[in-house]
Amino acid sequence: MQINKLIAICVFLLIVIYEQHIVGAETRIYHGCGEYTMSDCETPKVAEHRALYYAKENILEQAGVLVRTYTRTKNMQVTDDQVYITTNSVVRIINSNIEKKVLNSADVHIKADLIAEVDTQELKNILDSGTREYCDMGYMILRNDMARIDYESNIIKEKIKRKDTLDKTIKQMKIEMEVKEKEFMANEKIDECFIEYVRGDYNKILKLGKESVELNPKNYIGYLNMANGYSGLGKYDMAFKKYNQAIVLNNQDAKVFRDRGATLFNIKKYEKAILDFTKAINLNKRFADAYYCRAVSYGHLNKYDKALKDMETALEIQPNIMEYEGYMAWLCGRKV
Repeated sequence: MQINKLIAICVFLLIVIYEQHIVGAETRIYHGCGEYTMSDCETPKVAEHRALYYAKENILEQAGVLVRTYTRTKNMQVTDDQVYITTNSVVRIINSNIEKKVLNSADVHIKADLIAEVDTQELKNILDSGTREYCDMGYMILRNDMARIDYESNIIKEKIKRKDTLDKTIKQMKIEMEVKEKEFMANEKIDECFIEYVRGDYNKILKLGKESVELNPKNYIGYLNMANGYSGLGKYDMAFKKYNQAIVLNNQDAKVFRDRGATLFNIKKYEKAILDFTKAINLNKRFADAYYCRAVSYGHLNKYDKALKDMETALEIQPNIMEYEGYMAWLCGRKV
């Protein structure tokens, strides 16, 4: 019993020491490795990008421990999206190396090695400044889509490798592989957008959104990024056109309606904003920020009872958010 108690105390002390070390300002170095096997039907440059992407993912997983540890000490609630986006915004690649090896199958194996640094003070500053504006941008959607592209690309490569189809079919398969490559490159642009949301660079968000749509016109997130870029720059007419294009491609993503509603709110069209926030909530009943945005809209219309109800729901879903608590306190003051 005494031994177990001693072990527990030692573990506790190690955690405390580790967390104190984490929150101290310093630069941390990480090494990440990514590998990809390229067939003769693929573009070498895109294949290298894939290997580099996997290497960076490896680094983000390692550095994500910093985010989780720091937020635990601050009693912050974080999602997987928030961990990756926050980490991605502070990772600086300082060295990269690509190695290629021709396999017996004539395929080329690509290995990417990255060395990156993370400034823990910069990381702390971002977390302490609040993360509501970008933590719900659906980074997991992007990661899942990257996995889909990988899966479908591997199926195409296997079909070409078997050479059990007509030449015409093989040619068609190669065309399909080109499409997958463009989808991958478009998603890389979207990945960069998440970082720019943290930095608040709407010109860069707009530029990356346009580039992603040029590569893959069917990717609704590219149009959403363009819309948010235009909105951030105060070009609301253009923003609404892009929001609507995004909705045509995908009317089941709550974030699109939340973001369009936020733009309507910015131009003081509160009733219309509420309609969009309500659509977002109907699509995702656990979307805390949509409840918060709708509450603020109700507040501007002096509908305090409805605003309070939404704020209670938002705080139930995601407690300890300073912005939510502050607005809730203001509403309670208005009701007195």
